[in-house]
Amino acid sequence: MMNPLIIKLGGVLLDSEEALERLFTALVNYRESHQRPLVIVHGGGCVVDELMKGA
Repeated sequence: MMNPLIIKLGGVLLDSEEALERLFTALVNYRESHQRPLVIVHGGGCVVDELMKGA
């Protein structure tokens, strides 16, 4: 089994519908030409940092 390609998404990207659409279009194209698994993780960001301060 191949090592997965890990994609870390940050909070700013998640706020932009256009950026997300472009990213996921690129990921679909990648998957069509490569047989490598993809793993998408959230990169945290200022909102997560603020939430963790109260934890």
